[in-house]
Amino acid sequence: MKRLTKVLLLSLVAAFVISACGSAPLSIKLDDFNIKLDEVANTSGKIFYPKEAAKFSKSGINVKTIKLTGNMMYTADAGTSSLNMAFYARLDNPEGSCTDAGMAWVCDKSDKDVAISDAKEYEKDVKTPISFGDKNPEVLADGVNQGQIWIGVEVSGFSGAAGVEFKFTDMIAQVTIF
Repeated sequence: MKRLTKVLLLSLVAAFVISACGSAPLSIKLDDFNIKLDEVANTSGKIFYPKEAAKFSKSGINVKTIKLTGNMMYTADAGTSSLNMAFYARLDNPEGSCTDAGMAWVCDKSDKDVAISDAKEYEKDVKTPISFGDKNPEVLADGVNQGQIWIGVEVSGFSGAAGVEFKFTDMIAQVTIF
């Protein structure tokens, strides 16, 4: 009976630990990446999305939420010294509902565009902390679960910049499953 009580108690403790870990975020370091654009214009009320979605291999594990944190720095050959940007996510392909701008889709804001960050001013040549998924982390998770997502940006409040590069470094994905 003592042995059965011990086994039962250990089983309950193990079940509690496993269930607690299932809802705790897992941290995954991502590779640094850059996005280069010939120029960026004032896109107030419009969101620029890349032509191709970010693609993910479906793992069969249901991701509940994702939050991405790290640093972003933008550089430009010419133009303004700061950019006011907000980032969005979209699960549906922009083709057909947005304007083809060559290397990107230009979309009027709609219910398909979900904010994943607040608007924030970024200074040129300054490494700045960035966070995606503070707002609406479930849309990032839905994108991973379906195998693709479009991440876009709205830039507002300036006349333009040429030779723009966005450098994302030290990115960490905090993933919650179940």
